[in-house]
Amino acid sequence: MSEKVSDVGSRHEAGEGKVEKDQPVSSSDTQASGSLEGLLSALKQQIKDSNWLEVNTPERWAQENPELAAEYKKAAEERSTASSTT
Repeated sequence: MSEKVSDVGSRHEAGEGKVEKDQPVSSSDTQASGSLEGLLSALKQQIKDSNWLEVNTPERWAQENPELAAEYKKAAEERSTASSTT
């Protein structure tokens, strides 16, 4: 796709590329939607079955990244102090 932004804007203003409410959905749109639903379903199941959150705790992250954890805590404290004074 090598359209310029100005070309897309002028096409949009002319009404090109608009989908009307009564326009039928193409089979490729339905297939893409089905594929997306399948991917989301698989992701949901993997998250449900995963123990990632049990293994990767904030404490473990802080132990593995002490410098970054210290910076994060400092920034959170500064933000907390700034928001309580306003």
